[in-house]
Amino acid sequence: MTKKAIDVPQSPEQARQLIEAYLAGHDDRILSEAIAALKTQDDEGDFAVMSGSGNEASAFVKALHLLKAAGLITPDESIAFIRRS
Repeated sequence: MTKKAIDVPQSPEQARQLIEAYLAGHDDRILSEAIAALKTQDDEGDFAVMSGSGNEASAFVKALHLLKAAGLITPDESIAFIRRS
Protein backbone atom coordinates (compact mmCIF):
# COMPACT_ATOMS: atom_id res chain seq x y z
CA MET A 1 0.00 0.00 0.00
CA THR A 2 1.40 3.41 -0.92
CA LYS A 3 1.23 6.42 1.37
CA LYS A 4 -1.22 9.15 0.44
CA ALA A 5 0.47 12.50 -0.09
CA ILE A 6 -0.23 15.07 2.58
CA ASP A 7 -2.18 17.88 0.90
CA VAL A 8 -1.21 20.59 3.40
CA PRO A 9 1.62 19.57 5.71
CA GLN A 10 1.43 20.59 9.35
CA SER A 11 4.73 19.09 10.51
CA PRO A 12 8.24 18.56 9.16
CA GLU A 13 7.50 14.85 8.70
CA GLN A 14 4.39 15.61 6.64
CA ALA A 15 6.38 18.12 4.57
CA ARG A 16 8.99 15.47 3.81
CA GLN A 17 6.23 12.99 2.89
CA LEU A 18 4.72 15.54 0.50
CA ILE A 19 8.04 16.14 -1.25
CA GLU A 20 8.81 12.40 -1.37
CA ALA A 21 5.40 11.82 -3.01
CA TYR A 22 6.21 14.50 -5.57
CA LEU A 23 9.66 13.07 -6.29
CA ALA A 24 8.13 9.63 -6.88
CA GLY A 25 6.24 10.83 -9.94
CA HIS A 26 6.98 14.53 -10.55
CA ASP A 27 3.27 15.36 -10.65
CA ASP A 28 2.75 19.06 -9.86
CA ARG A 29 -0.84 18.37 -8.78
CA ILE A 30 0.54 16.76 -5.61
CA LEU A 31 1.91 20.14 -4.55
CA SER A 32 -0.97 22.40 -5.61
CA GLU A 33 -2.99 22.39 -2.37
CA ALA A 34 0.08 22.96 -0.21
CA ILE A 35 1.18 25.87 -2.41
CA ALA A 36 -2.29 27.44 -2.29
CA ALA A 37 -2.54 27.04 1.49
CA LEU A 38 0.97 28.20 2.39
CA LYS A 39 1.49 31.18 0.10
CA THR A 40 1.05 34.70 1.41
CA GLN A 41 0.15 37.83 -0.52
CA ASP A 42 3.86 38.66 -0.62
CA ASP A 43 4.59 35.22 -2.10
CA GLU A 44 1.87 35.72 -4.70
CA GLY A 45 3.43 39.04 -5.68
CA ASP A 46 6.91 37.53 -5.85
CA PHE A 47 5.70 34.62 -7.97
CA ALA A 48 3.83 37.01 -10.29
CA VAL A 49 6.92 39.17 -10.78
CA MET A 50 9.02 36.09 -11.53
CA SER A 51 6.44 34.83 -14.00
CA GLY A 52 6.12 38.22 -15.69
CA SER A 53 9.86 38.48 -16.15
CA GLY A 54 10.10 35.06 -17.77
CA ASN A 55 11.65 33.44 -14.68
CA GLU A 56 8.65 31.51 -13.41
CA ALA A 57 9.48 29.07 -10.65
CA SER A 58 8.27 25.51 -10.98
CA ALA A 59 5.66 24.17 -8.57
CA PHE A 60 8.44 22.14 -6.95
CA VAL A 61 10.60 25.21 -6.29
CA LYS A 62 7.59 27.19 -5.04
CA ALA A 63 6.67 24.37 -2.66
CA LEU A 64 10.20 24.11 -1.31
CA HIS A 65 10.34 27.87 -0.75
CA LEU A 66 6.98 27.90 1.05
CA LEU A 67 7.78 24.85 3.19
CA LYS A 68 11.08 26.43 4.19
CA ALA A 69 9.40 29.76 4.96
CA ALA A 70 6.86 27.93 7.15
CA GLY A 71 9.67 26.28 9.08
CA LEU A 72 8.69 22.81 7.90
CA ILE A 73 11.97 22.03 6.12
CA THR A 74 15.47 23.40 6.51
CA PRO A 75 17.53 25.08 3.80
CA ASP A 76 19.78 22.00 3.73
CA GLU A 77 16.78 19.72 3.19
CA SER A 78 15.57 21.99 0.40
CA ILE A 79 18.93 21.72 -1.39
CA ALA A 80 18.98 17.94 -0.88
CA PHE A 81 15.51 17.62 -2.45
CA ILE A 82 16.59 19.77 -5.41
CA ARG A 83 19.60 17.55 -5.98
CA ARG A 84 17.32 14.52 -6.05
CA SER A 85 14.82 16.00 -8.46
